[in-house]
Formats: sequence, C-alpha cells, structure tokens
Amino acid sequence: MDCSGEATDFWQTMLDKGSNGFVITPVEEPPSSNGMPAVTNLIPTELGFYDSPCLPPDAGVRSGYSGIYVCLEMQEVAKQYSNLELRFSTPAVQLVREGAGVTGVIVKNADGTYGRINAAKGVILATGGYDANPELMVAWTRPEDYATSSWRNPGWGTTGDGHLMGLKIGAQMDPCPQPVMNFRWGNPDSFFDARTWNAIYFGLMINPEGKRFVREDLPFQAVSNAQNAQPGYGAGCFQVFDENMMEGMDDAAIEEFKGRGWLFEGATPQELGQAAGIDGENLAATIERYNGFFAGGIDEDFNRDLATTMPFTGTRLFALTTNSCVLATGGGLTIDGDCRVLDVDDKVIEGLYAVGNASGNFFAGNYPRHIPGTSIGRAITFGYVAAEHAMKGE
Repeated sequence: MDCSGEATDFWQTMLDKGSNGFVITPVEEPPSSNGMPAVTNLIPTELGFYDSPCLPPDAGVRSGYSGIYVCLEMQEVAKQYSNLELRFSTPAVQLVREGAGVTGVIVKNADGTYGRINAAKGVILATGGYDANPELMVAWTRPEDYATSSWRNPGWGTTGDGHLMGLKIGAQMDPCPQPVMNFRWGNPDSFFDARTWNAIYFGLMINPEGKRFVREDLPFQAVSNAQNAQPGYGAGCFQVFDENMMEGMDDAAIEEFKGRGWLFEGATPQELGQAAGIDGENLAATIERYNGFFAGGIDEDFNRDLATTMPFTGTRLFALTTNSCVLATGGGLTIDGDCRVLDVDDKVIEGLYAVGNASGNFFAGNYPRHIPGTSIGRAITFGYVAAEHAMKGE
C-alpha cells in the first residue's frame, strides 16, 4: 500500500526509456459496484495501457492482452544497462544456502549442463504460482477450486518452482488450503470468448436442478465460488438466456458451440431442460418467477440489479455450459515487509526474497476480485520493494 505509487512511477520512468511510448493510465471506476453503494470515496486502484498508441489493434486495453508487449518493451529497456544480464532457457533448479543465508542459485543451461550463479546481494524468486502443476493444486488447494475448473494461464510456466526451491531450504509457506484466483465464464477449454459476453451478462446462472444459486452480477470470483459450491463442485451448471440477450453470438457461433457440445437449445424451458440435462419444470418456474420481479424492479431472491439486465421475452432458449476458470494461485512463501522470506521459526533467510504469486501473506483463503489490481499490482510493487531492499538494505 505504501509503495505502490512509488513503484508505478518507477515503472513509468523505465518505460519512458523505451522507444514505443507506453503510458500507464488509470482505469475509470464507477462510484458504486454491483448495486452496493460505496460509503467512502473510491481510491483509483487499477491501471492499464489505454493511452499507448503503440499497441497493435488486437491487443485490447486490458493488461492480460497488452502485458506481453509491455514485457517485451521492458526487455529492450533492460538491454540498455551494462550491469544487467538477461538469461533465457536457463531455469533455476536449486537455491544455494550457506549458513543463515542464500548465496546463489544452481541453474540448468540450455545444453543440459548445470552451473552456479553467485548472488552478492540476494536472490529474488519471481516464479509465479503453481496453477500449471496439477500435483501441487491437489496438494495445496481445495478440491472445489480445481475439480471442474478449466485453466487460463498463457504462461505455461507456473509450476511452483520457487515454492519448492524455498521449501527445500527451510522456508515457511502459507497454510493450506491456499487461495486460488478463479473466475466465472469458463468453458471446458478455457474462457468463453467475447461473442458470448452479452448472453452471459444478461442470462441466469442455473444448476442441474433448474434453479438459480447466485446473484449473477456479483464480481467474477464470488460467482465462481458459488458455482463451485454446487453439488459435484459445480459440474453441470449453465448460463441460460434467450435470443434477445445474445447480441454478438451469430449463427456461426451458435453452431460452433453446439458442435463442441457446449450449447443446447429449446423452444420451451422443458424442451431445453431435456436437451441440456436440466430439470425442465424447475427451470420453467425459475424463469417465470424471475420475469415477475421486473414489474416491481426488485429481485426478491438475490437482489440482482434489474436495471442493468432484461427479462426473458424470446422464443428460443439456450443453455451454455459453464464452469469456473483458474487464473492463478495466490499462496506462497512467507515474507516480511521487505519481501524477505522467513523460515519455519519466523527468522529471515538472509539473501532470499519472494514476490508476486511466489510470495504469501497477502490473500487469506480467497482472492478478493471486488478490489481491482491486487494480483498484478502486488507483483509489480513487491518486485520493486524486494529489489530496493536487496540493493540498498531499505
């Protein structure tokens, strides 16, 4: 909290040394969220690259799409420094601990040989989480956080290497089960794409019994957790909508999703239920009750903001398979305020730092999606704090 502004300013200073003109821009945030009014003024917390004309048109403005281009820019900036060396295809495999501190790291070179890199100031573990390691997901997280979820991490390198290297030399780690950043809108492969966004936004979340189970316009994480709490850890849940809610989903998308076995259609709730494996009678009652709420403007079941959605008025009903989607794990090695890793006796392991999703002490059991920017934001800030302390001792 204390250093995030300073870290952002430093980052912009580094980006200014690049040739492409990247600009860190605040994201506009509304004064209330999901119908729940803010009782105090909101502090702008989320940043993007909205004002960076160098981004290609298909990059979008969200950090998840533009981030790779920013990383490439930072790589070019790093090459300007003669005292900084970048090594690729050289994974760390083991920390070197001598006495009370870490003095280096063993790496595997591209030719298969091993070498040692000595560290006069410290080693910073910035290896991410372990969501791409199924064995660690089973060992360290709740079954409902992975049992029926798909996986959305374009890095493919988040296998918990930093966690395991730290544990091997006596580091302390967050207690299990550890928090997972999970979102709604998952399909069996990954995320549903933008063609489905309106349908999902306006539709209802329905379980196999044909009943609603969550306020659909809550933050992604809350909806995902509610789905994972359904029988079978959320298996067999659907987004139900009609043709008036699906702007952006054309006939080609409908046929594509039907061909994948993800989308079902019916002229009545009963017909749709039979096609999708949902209790059709309950679904009919659910839709009828939901439509009735619009007359009074109050969702008496879940208090959804009806002013931002619509009732079912169409003649074609659809059920789109849905599941949660894992983005990252949020548990890691125990650190102090300088990002120094602690051992099992709460003593600092000199020379060892952990940042981002390799570090712990931040999320208590759950990732709070209603607070924007806490994952990438802490990765940036903690990296800055760790490097400052390693180099300057402060």
